[in-house]
Amino acid sequence: MVMTACASTPGSPDHRPDWIDQIPNNGAVGSSSYEIFGEARARKDAVMKAISSIAIQKSSTVNVDGTVSKVTSVNSQDGKETFREAAIVTVEANIQGRKIQVSAKIKEYWKDTRRRRIWVLMHEE
Repeated sequence: MVMTACASTPGSPDHRPDWIDQIPNNGAVGSSSYEIFGEARARKDAVMKAISSIAIQKSSTVNVDGTVSKVTSVNSQDGKETFREAAIVTVEANIQGRKIQVSAKIKEYWKDTRRRRIWVLMHEE
């Protein structure tokens, strides 16, 4: 009997980063599909979901209003795309009637080509 196995390796486009399932302390993860509206919109939506996760840690009810004004450099190598620059996103969150600013740094993006999703890891500033 001959058995074979396929495994994704770090650096391959199919390698799912650990931070998606094991969110680091002081971190948040967001994701969005790029199938309908494209990758730029998916990146913005993923960032807003991660920011909302950070804001909701401060209270049980949160309304987040804001936009990602600029996401700059994406590195593409061997089919894998990552983002590793220090970009900081600040939005205004309405938490139980109070407006506060929530700032977070984008640590990394990952493009899931199988499921057609963009993932983002952010850390609160």
